Amino acid sequence: MNNLIAKRIAQLDKSTTRFIEFIARHEEGQRQLQPQTDAWNMLQVIDHIVTAETAVAANFIKRPPSLSEYKTNFRQSFNNLLLGIVMKAPIRVKAPSSLQPPKGDQSLEVYKERLEKVRSQIISEAKGMPSDRLNRTVMKHPVAGPLTFPQTLNFMAIHIDSHYKQLQRISKVVAGK
Repeated sequence: MNNLIAKRIAQLDKSTTRFIEFIARHEEGQRQLQPQTDAWNMLQVIDHIVTAETAVAANFIKRPPSLSEYKTNFRQSFNNLLLGIVMKAPIRVKAPSSLQPPKGDQSLEVYKERLEKVRSQIISEAKGMPSDRLNRTVMKHPVAGPLTFPQTLNFMAIHIDSHYKQLQRISKVVAGK
């Protein structure tokens, strides 16, 4: 496996572990409490993460990254950089309207198993990714546009980290209830 890909996967694993451990520290009832009427609870947040990563894996099945012929350009790289900055900033970003609202109707263990399964599919693709294809676009993000494989893995980690901040906000509210 390419060193850059291995580094991105390690970053993603670290973010995911912290994310899941945070939810696991809360009781089931706290995980299901919505801080506000129109806000997500903790299980809805992890449902959203699982759904997003499932979409990435499905995209990789339809269009194997190792076969991509489309090179990225400066504008696409710049858009990806901007998305990363926005996602790391202390502002809230709404999920694309094309996404269905998460249900959050399963246990943390079920979501964890689903995430591990989809993540193994993504890692399997990573293992087969030739180094000379790392600058090729492998998927199209609804906001950032085309992403390379390393950019996709980086976005996935940033995505989890931004929702980790959401979990922290939820936790403060549900702790007071």
